[in-house]
Amino acid sequence: MATKISLKQLGSDVLSLIRSGGSSLEKDIVSNTNCGATPSGSKFPKGQTFTEFAEKLLRKDIIPTITTSFSGAGIKEVGTIINGSTLKLTINNLNNVTVPINEINFYVGNILVDSQTFIDGQANYQYIYNQQILSNTTVKVELIYNSNQKVSGSGSFSFVYASYYGITELSSINDTDATLLANTFIKNIKNSKSLTWENVNLSNQRFCYMYPTSFGSLTSIKDGNGFSNFESYTKFTVNLTSPINGDIIQYYAYLLTDSVTGSGFKQIYT
Repeated sequence: MATKISLKQLGSDVLSLIRSGGSSLEKDIVSNTNCGATPSGSKFPKGQTFTEFAEKLLRKDIIPTITTSFSGAGIKEVGTIINGSTLKLTINNLNNVTVPINEINFYVGNILVDSQTFIDGQANYQYIYNQQILSNTTVKVELIYNSNQKVSGSGSFSFVYASYYGITELSSINDTDATLLANTFIKNIKNSKSLTWENVNLSNQRFCYMYPTSFGSLTSIKDGNGFSNFESYTKFTVNLTSPINGDIIQYYAYLLTDSVTGSGFKQIYT
């Protein structure tokens, strides 16, 4: 059974240990007050060496801090094939760490794909995942220290259908129009409906912005001066055939209702 001991008693035990030449604690000791760098309630187990005992009192544990990276991670267009990823972990403060480091684990989704034993003095670890990534996937590297404590970093591959914007002379948009415009408009791979479009020149033409309905309807359209243009647009719902893989996806198409001539226009969609 562990014995609770005061700071004064603990100091007396340390002196006795030194004087007697003992090399380890003869019983479990649980402090009932802060002792040096250790908080109240810390356990000093029977058999702990004097060096370990002194380290507990004289310095706080320094745990590892890490940096992780995952090649290719980010937002991708649906239909893009990602040929694997290199998962990396670096221990930033290895020379200062005072706790035992056990292992480094690599995950793709919820699957542990590799586990590497920590090598003393080695700060960098990596795993090359060579399977194709075709859908939303989370990747993670996890470092285990003190047997069961963890620090980790993660990345993600997010696949979305493209958004498109450009100018047109069309006064309405149907499914066929949307698919044709997608082949000529500017493509934008992003995971939200927000878009800022600057320095646009029109000659009896209209702004047109198309994006997947899964992002939700726009709530605001403003010009470069912050004035609302929302009522100046007509909203269409169309079925667009993806130029990259042929999928048919429902899109919103926001088309300026009346044609305009001018230069240097700015439109802010949110």
